[in-house]
Amino acid sequence: MTFLLGPALGLICHQRRALPLHGATVRIGDAAITLVGQSGAGKSTTATALIKRGHQLLCDDISVLDPLRTEVQPGFPSIKLWQDAADALTIQTNNLSKARTGLQKFHYPANSDFNNLPTRLQTIIILAPRKYIASAELLTLDKISALAQLRTHIYRQRLSRLLGAEQTYFKQLGQLISNVPVMVLQRPDDLSQLDSTIELIEHVAAS
Repeated sequence: MTFLLGPALGLICHQRRALPLHGATVRIGDAAITLVGQSGAGKSTTATALIKRGHQLLCDDISVLDPLRTEVQPGFPSIKLWQDAADALTIQTNNLSKARTGLQKFHYPANSDFNNLPTRLQTIIILAPRKYIASAELLTLDKISALAQLRTHIYRQRLSRLLGAEQTYFKQLGQLISNVPVMVLQRPDDLSQLDSTIELIEHVAAS
C-alpha cells in the first residue's frame, strides 16, 4: 500500500500533469490547509495533531492540487507516523500496521467519516523547523518567494523533470499562488511547541 499511495501515485500524477505537492492536507471547517515541507519537517505529525482536534484528513504525503478550481483532491484516510510522533500524540502503535518492514513508521487510520470530495484550498503552509527559535511563527511569503519555494516541494521533483512536467507545473503554481496565500511556519525542531503551532494554523484557517 505504501508504494501504491506514494511513488506509484506520484508517477501517475506526473504523467497526467496533475500538480502533486509533497505534503499533507487537512480540512478545517469548509476549506483545506496544505502542509508541505522536506522529509522530516513534521507534515504528518502536524496533520495528525489537527485531526486529533476534530479536523479531517484529506491526504497524506501527496497533495494533488487543482490550480484552476483552487481545490485539493481527496486521497486516502490513513496517515504515516513515526514512533516518536505517535508517542508525542499519545497514539498506541501496537495494533497498527507498519509502513515498511524494519521501520518504526505506522499507518494510522485518520477518519471514520473521510471526506471523498474535492475541497477548496485556503492556504499552503511550508513547515520550516529551526533549532534556535523559542516559539512558532507564521510568515506570509510574497508571490515570487512563494513560487520559488513551492517548486522545491513538488513530489519527486526529479521524476517531474524526467517526464518533462516542470514547465507545466511552473504555470500551474503561478495560477495557484495568484489565489492562495503561501506562508512559512517556523517552529522549534522538537515537538515542544506543537500545541501552539496547531493553534496558529487554526487561527489562519478561521481568518
